[in-house]
Amino acid sequence: MADEQRKENGAHGSNIPDALIVFHHSELSKLEREEEQAKAVVNEIKARKKKYRKTIQADGLKLGNFDFARKLLLAEEDDVKADLAETGRILLAFKAPIGHQFDMFAEPDRATLEERWKYQGFLVGSRAGDLSENPHHPGDKSHKFWLDGYKGAQAAIAAGMEQSQSSREDESEPAAPQPAGDKPKRGDASKAETHFDDAGVDIDDDGEAQTDIEGAVEASGELDADPEGEGSEELSVQ
Repeated sequence: MADEQRKENGAHGSNIPDALIVFHHSELSKLEREEEQAKAVVNEIKARKKKYRKTIQADGLKLGNFDFARKLLLAEEDDVKADLAETGRILLAFKAPIGHQFDMFAEPDRATLEERWKYQGFLVGSRAGDLSENPHHPGDKSHKFWLDGYKGAQAAIAAGMEQSQSSREDESEPAAPQPAGDKPKRGDASKAETHFDDAGVDIDDDGEAQTDIEGAVEASGELDADPEGEGSEELSVQ
């Protein structure tokens, strides 16, 4: 089809009207401007995201652990359990005592239907989802439990917002002046205060925690920072 069109237009497009060429240039230019505007919006959102992640860290959460848990929420539950159970089996092959703690993931699920319905509603509410996402029929018991979970998430968000604001207000209060003899010496990190040193997690240019997902399954339950970027290897989900 393209070859036939080129023959019809003549050598080097000599038969193509000038107006058509100008039109195509105009339309493509519009799309390119939209693309640049979208990039500016995305970059602005990334900057806000990076700043907010520092706020999360300042509130005491270790970003590596936080990111890992959120990834698990998005994965299929059966796949997550299978992967963690296999991780425990591998640890036991090396006679690591912590491997026995992973046996729980191979056990039957003890959650009731009511707990699952409530959990599903809580997940939607926790990500500011809409009530219309309730998949259950109004009047059914499942609908009520889902709604209870959703409302529970909304209440948690409101309480968390208040706690975060209170934390920011406490940080904004001026610190009491230190006696001259108690000032930390240059290079003395033991007395220096910082809000971002508890986890040893770096923030990359996109505002993401630089961590290795495999490091999450440790005896301490904490993730190590990965200096090469966030989550170089994610949890394997079949």
